[in-house]
Amino acid sequence: MKLAIGIATRGRPEHARWSAELAARYALGDTRIYVLADADDESMTEFRPPDGVTLDVREREDSVGAKWNRLLALEQADVYMAMCDYRAQCSLGYDLRVMEAASIFPDGIGCVVQHLANLSFPCYQAVTSRMAEVMGHIYVEHFPYWFVDHWLDDICKMSGRFVHARGDTVMKERPTATQEFREPRLWACVFDSLYTEREEICERLFAAMDEPEWRKEQLRMNFPIHHARSRMVNDLARGIAFNLPWDERYKRIRENGVAKLLSQYEQLKEAA
Repeated sequence: MKLAIGIATRGRPEHARWSAELAARYALGDTRIYVLADADDESMTEFRPPDGVTLDVREREDSVGAKWNRLLALEQADVYMAMCDYRAQCSLGYDLRVMEAASIFPDGIGCVVQHLANLSFPCYQAVTSRMAEVMGHIYVEHFPYWFVDHWLDDICKMSGRFVHARGDTVMKERPTATQEFREPRLWACVFDSLYTEREEICERLFAAMDEPEWRKEQLRMNFPIHHARSRMVNDLARGIAFNLPWDERYKRIRENGVAKLLSQYEQLKEAA
């Protein structure tokens, strides 16, 4: 089984190299690591990846999810792991533990998570190729920042398909706050409004999963709990007032987000 890892970076070549060097201490010969950089990121011009790591430079995507989804085109792997440049693996053989955990799913559908980064979400997630195939992505491409791991965490809990892999990570101080950070209230509302899309994804997973029908129905009955938890988590984000200036990329993804929000509103109004 092969693990493909994508380390997303922008404007922090020293962080990218630090994270890549630690990730390169993998145990399995088939593990592949990519540093995912943007063509307009001049800071990466002189970047030279460490041994065992490949630098992938492409036109900058509008969404953070799309950047990690590059992995699907870069490597035909069994498991895809999304990483960032400021949190690195510090356990030798971490990839072996991830792959051992992924092998627990008899139908190949599942997500491996590492230790908690906070009270809500794990620091890293690794999706099996079969799960990515059914969902259509590693991470959803609706959001410019943050919310993609929250979205996947909901899918994992709603479908019951996640497993923990032991291993430690270490963080490096970032010179800037969250990149692309704009209008958290808007994006929290977009996320909340798209709960039916998350349910639809879970139904596709259920159709492909080797689970008895009673188990699937139990998971469906618990959907409202997960939606309520997500809204509470997002309430913490709504009050944050820091916003970066808009650029053309943000205008495009914002337009799509607002359109999804309005579409959901119209559907709910018709249903009422």
